[in-house]
Amino acid sequence: MLRSLFCALALLTLSACNGAADQRDDQILQSIVSDTRAGNTDAIYERLDASLQTPQSQEVLTQLATILRDAGEPCERSLIGRTTLSPFNDPRGPGRKVIARHLYACPNATLAVDLTIWAPESGVHTIENFHINGVDPQAITANAEFSLEGQSVRHYAFFAFAILSPVLMLIAFLGVIFTKGFKRKWLWAIVSFVGVTKISMIWLTGEIVTNFLTINLIGFGVARAGDPLAPWIVSFTPPVGALLVLSLLWPRWAGLNKGEELAGPG
Repeated sequence: MLRSLFCALALLTLSACNGAADQRDDQILQSIVSDTRAGNTDAIYERLDASLQTPQSQEVLTQLATILRDAGEPCERSLIGRTTLSPFNDPRGPGRKVIARHLYACPNATLAVDLTIWAPESGVHTIENFHINGVDPQAITANAEFSLEGQSVRHYAFFAFAILSPVLMLIAFLGVIFTKGFKRKWLWAIVSFVGVTKISMIWLTGEIVTNFLTINLIGFGVARAGDPLAPWIVSFTPPVGALLVLSLLWPRWAGLNKGEELAGPG
């Protein structure tokens, strides 16, 4: 009981510390953008990692300050993505690397701000990456929508093949289960869902990407990353296992080997 109580208290303390650290890191990220907008680029330059302190960096910081001022105020800030890493053997000692991306919706422009900082346990932070890119608000809206309406024949054909893949897998699986005289059903049931190669379409542009070194179970998916700038991706895997199973089942279904036992391997 005492051990469980101590563990629970330790977890609560750790959660509270993480929450405080996250809030402190977020304040640092906001201050970097605010100081840059205000033109305090010398202070930002001093916080840059030593490898980034070059004459070109001064020019870049001045350009970033201009971009932020031209965007206007006030800006609505929203988090796109954030990762916090706590390496054990960093030569700088204990601390956190925070990789964050925020969207700033300002009166004159929408900006994607990428920042990476090193926040030590004690001492001041270091900026390892600082980029600002303009974003088309219409592109955000376009990326957010997934629709079949008004798409090209290429989109329809790809989506049809994507749907067909899990359908064939399901047919093969049910065929294995309900076809009598088929040995090693458990093995062929698994094989029914095996696909080789992953084919994906970026729905917004129609671009097709193929990953040959992939083996998947159940070959269909429609997904989008949490980033509002990311497009929808439709993916499927060719149902190689299902086609193999169906090639074994079809003669039985067609009555070509009526009365014979349909056997699995071996």
